[in-house]
Amino acid sequence: MVRIVRRGLVFGAVTVAGQAAYARFRGVPSFDGLDPSGSFGAPGLPTLRIAILGDSTVTAPGLDDPDDSWARICARQFEDRYRIELTCFAVGGARSLDVLEDQLPAALSSEWDVAIISVGSNDVLNLVPIWRFERRLDEIVARLNVVARSVVLFGVGDLGSIPRVPFPLDRFAWWSGHIADWVHRRVAARYGVAKVDQWNQTTEPFNSGIHMFAPDLFHPSPAGHRAWSDALLPTLETVVGELESSPAR
Repeated sequence: MVRIVRRGLVFGAVTVAGQAAYARFRGVPSFDGLDPSGSFGAPGLPTLRIAILGDSTVTAPGLDDPDDSWARICARQFEDRYRIELTCFAVGGARSLDVLEDQLPAALSSEWDVAIISVGSNDVLNLVPIWRFERRLDEIVARLNVVARSVVLFGVGDLGSIPRVPFPLDRFAWWSGHIADWVHRRVAARYGVAKVDQWNQTTEPFNSGIHMFAPDLFHPSPAGHRAWSDALLPTLETVVGELESSPAR
């Protein structure tokens, strides 16, 4: 009985913290997102088609120039070798259900060399059950595998580093990010797809100072997007290298 009560208290504390976090995040100032889609590299080069699905981690609210977003920074690293066709399906505020129902059908209408999925923060901060988030992410990857030669899961970093999140809610946000990244890792292992080492690569940079965030103190600044691109590029280089050595579909 003591164990049951203790578990109930822990669950209640987490639930209350989550509800408070949701109320806090709901009042965050609104910034227009950007569309990083574009074509880069000389027309005569081999084509590398990249699709990105997800949330505001992709649409980069708070940035003035889409060239400062991690999506374009990473894509343009390959423009000396490829004609990059970058297509963004992401929508700010999206959860995994939104990606599954709204973004995925559009992405499935074409074939891709690389499909990148960046989603999860909004799920865990809004208390979507972990099992439900994992089931949805699993389905997204399974279906994208049909039209993409390679799938990359972006993972989730330390959400507790967000300056707008006060103590002690930053502890809940930290835990939420860690759990979401764990789900990305599980799904990636299940399908044998690549996953960015988001947690280990970006936690320290995002806790280094307020300069990592936009004026809303919630979304990343150009420096934050640079940290994300630094984390993604090694994985993307490996994925593209594997594509070069394997036959196309």
